[in-house]
Amino acid sequence: MSKKMNGLSRTKARSRQNLIDAFEIVFKKKPLEKISIKDITDAAGYNRSTFYLYFSDIYELADAYEDSVLKDVSAIVENIVDGNSELPLSDLIGMMGPAAGAHLDRIYLSSLLPGFAGRFRQTLMPLFMKITGTERSSEKHDYLLSLLSSILLHNIKYLHDTEDGLDLKDVVLISGRLIAPGLSDIISEL
Repeated sequence: MSKKMNGLSRTKARSRQNLIDAFEIVFKKKPLEKISIKDITDAAGYNRSTFYLYFSDIYELADAYEDSVLKDVSAIVENIVDGNSELPLSDLIGMMGPAAGAHLDRIYLSSLLPGFAGRFRQTLMPLFMKITGTERSSEKHDYLLSLLSSILLHNIKYLHDTEDGLDLKDVVLISGRLIAPGLSDIISEL
């Protein structure tokens, strides 16, 4: 009986994930406000009732998509920071680019969703605190993290929108060299 329930749970999780994947496919072609439930169910190969088993509307589906992207971002940054917290900040920033490379399109798409920038910043906050070696946030922390997350999102948008511009490695290198010295000085004052 438990094997049957386990299989059913996996099937439900797979169906839910298929709807999230279909959202990404459709969102690449249409702005959020133009996406219909029919667009999603057609892309996923499901009917409307299947959609409503998992989500109440497109916005709840968009939130689920955003959650999955933020979970990936958090895992990437944690993997870099764990065991590397003694590295210079420019090296840590340099490591983020290649690690996040496979997720740039998803992060870019999520950045088009309302409220993503704030949630992105909040996802990075505990990791930023770890890098700075401080235990609680201050106004200065909040400002610095807001600035850094804005720069990261700008870089992702630049990479997405520019076909013949700099590649990921160059953007990360320039950003790290530009940001790290000043940020390191400010962090030492915290």
